[in-house]
Amino acid sequence: MKWRDSFDRKEKKGGAYLDAVSSLYNYGVCCARIACFMDLKGEGVKEGAKSFMEAAAIFEHLRTMVTQLQPAETSVDFTAEAMSMNSNLMLAQAQYLFLRKATEAGMAPTMISKIAMQVAEYFKKAYEFSQVNNALRTFDNQRFANVLKYHSLYFEAMAYYTLLDMSYKEANNKAKGMGRVAGLGKVTIAKFEACR
Repeated sequence: MKWRDSFDRKEKKGGAYLDAVSSLYNYGVCCARIACFMDLKGEGVKEGAKSFMEAAAIFEHLRTMVTQLQPAETSVDFTAEAMSMNSNLMLAQAQYLFLRKATEAGMAPTMISKIAMQVAEYFKKAYEFSQVNNALRTFDNQRFANVLKYHSLYFEAMAYYTLLDMSYKEANNKAKGMGRVAGLGKVTIAKFEACR
């Protein structure tokens, strides 16, 4: 069979192992697309997160499989960096859905902040893996990598903002602790500035 690379659209032809790797990759993409288009009402958030996590597991498994491809069968999307980037991107999106559910459920701000920081960390890892491989780094005139970086910075800023908001309310009620709030405010502003 003939296969096309997801990033540079070059055609590859190989044996049964390439067919197996390509089919599994496409299944991971299908899981991700199902999650992306999931109706998030009711159990949709849970099901969407489950599909993203399944895609992440597939890409993580493929990370070791692609190292066994023949040189003529390798491509941009079949590198360990691309698989690690995809896996972390799927985990970031799954964790974002959990953040959404936690926020809607009114969980404690400290917990919401921790979840937001986890989302940021997964996006950061995806971005870092995109920077290892030149073809990934320059894909779509670097817009794709920049979106990963932006989301990493944004969710980190939101984690700090959540703590700032909670600390301000506590300090305002107790009439003390505004110094800590001011310091946290400066850090939060700096984090949002980094998103620009």
